[in-house]
Amino acid sequence: MEDEKVFIELCKKLLAKKLNWPEEKQLKQRDFEYLSTEIFRLTKIELSTATLRRIWSNNYKSLPQVHTLNAMAQYLGHTNWHDFKTEQTAPAPIDQKKKRPKQKAPIAIALMAVLTLLAVIIISQSGSSPRPATSLSISQPPSGTVPATVGFHYDISQATEPISIELSWNPFERTVLNPADSFYTGVYYYPDYHRTKLLRGKEVLTDIPVYVTTPDWHALVMKKDNDIHPTYIEAQDFLTGGQMGFDMETLSPYLLNEPELVHSVFTFSNPVLEQFQADEVRLQTRIKHNPHKSDPACTRAILLLKAKNGRASIPIMEKGCYGNYGIGFSEKVISGKTNDLSPLAADLSEYVDVQINIKGKEVSIQVADNPVYSFTYEKALGTLKVAKLMINGLGSVDSFAVMDDEDSYQEDFSAYQVP
Repeated sequence: MEDEKVFIELCKKLLAKKLNWPEEKQLKQRDFEYLSTEIFRLTKIELSTATLRRIWSNNYKSLPQVHTLNAMAQYLGHTNWHDFKTEQTAPAPIDQKKKRPKQKAPIAIALMAVLTLLAVIIISQSGSSPRPATSLSISQPPSGTVPATVGFHYDISQATEPISIELSWNPFERTVLNPADSFYTGVYYYPDYHRTKLLRGKEVLTDIPVYVTTPDWHALVMKKDNDIHPTYIEAQDFLTGGQMGFDMETLSPYLLNEPELVHSVFTFSNPVLEQFQADEVRLQTRIKHNPHKSDPACTRAILLLKAKNGRASIPIMEKGCYGNYGIGFSEKVISGKTNDLSPLAADLSEYVDVQINIKGKEVSIQVADNPVYSFTYEKALGTLKVAKLMINGLGSVDSFAVMDDEDSYQEDFSAYQVP
């Protein structure tokens, strides 16, 4: 634990340096609010000001959650906390007394200065390591269900540094490739429009889309963040009685132990959505959260759209919690810390109607009878690929529809009957 605290202290110093905070700065509430907003802007991960304040004051009996440490590391440009620690040289333990450095002879100091200047000149002339020629292509496409095995042909034979393949959004699905080989098999557990990447450290050398589809709506449960192996729910258990969803009684046979928290994920990843342009559609859905004793204080549902050129993430939050989340829409990030997102809050214990209208890169959102929340964005999303509804807990969906001026896809789940 002491070694871990050493890295936490180092991370705090690097964060302060990135934010241009002076040394020994007495941090105030607005500083933590700004840091929380900045972390969300770059990582799409929300950290509360209370969590950040505890870390900075060292007021924690146990180590911060890995979710928190991952977000701090990602803000500094690392993949996750483990990656941050691997790439750092650990400083001396916190309680170790600093030793007074020995005085160097003047000649030695002058010689070191000359060598340092020569090194700077050489580096400035040579530049950074050139980007190696690499290639990545699909040789065995996904089969239209999950899990989906995909075969890749790759060429990294010219690389002089380690090259990794990352299958999707999950940093734990990353593998270092052998430059002497040319074939790799990856297994995708989530239906989605993935971007599979070749990476040199954190640098993306190349990426290609991998569209993992399913014939119909798909439901799964994540038992933790970045869950590599989620639990699938069978259709007869989540598509019943004109609704899509489940409670803990339905879920319990799937789990060996009742987890502290589950994330319910409902996904429609299907080519039927490709008839729509994500920048010119209307979406309607009715969602609710099914209360359980393990629920966090702030429950929320997220509508996530994946398109050819980007994504959109819209939270629907429990009343009183709208400051904890934010909107991510193409290049646009709207944090609840610095914007009033109260129009997106509602009582999620009852079904809530959500309407989203996207027209000419202008977005308007209405939740229940709240005032309409509007904003604009610049980068076009393109062809729609995936629609997801994610709830931090147990939840249900009563209907879902996407339409434009010519076509529509509507589902009220009435075709599914209780067994």
